[in-house]
Amino acid sequence: TWKVLALFDAYLTLRFALRRIRSQTHVLIFDRYIYDTIIDIDTAFGSEGREVSNVLDSGFMKIFPKPDLVILLEIDPKEAIKRKDDIPSLEYLEERFPLYNMVADTIGARRIDATQSSEEIGDEIVSLVGGILA
Repeated sequence: TWKVLALFDAYLTLRFALRRIRSQTHVLIFDRYIYDTIIDIDTAFGSEGREVSNVLDSGFMKIFPKPDLVILLEIDPKEAIKRKDDIPSLEYLEERFPLYNMVADTIGARRIDATQSSEEIGDEIVSLVGGILA
């Protein structure tokens, strides 16, 4: 099915990226990792979170390396669309906002208030990552 192919494509992309850079560094930072693909699957099927739950609870997730830390930068969709010009629409964000929260709750992601200044956000990220590396 399309869902399995999308997840397998994400897996292959990740594996090739990891193979290339893993020997060069001890810290890897991914923007969205596999979770964005899971949310895309859910919205493509109009599942209102059911696909997010199904995929996160499936054995398929075991093939993806488990991150040491996941951070969700939280911001209201209306504020987010003001800050970026590459977002398709407010509806796009509003559809995904609860799904990102669902993923964050399920996997125990740390949350950072993204309405803060970039310096404050950066300080929080450095603190969280430093706690993992210590």
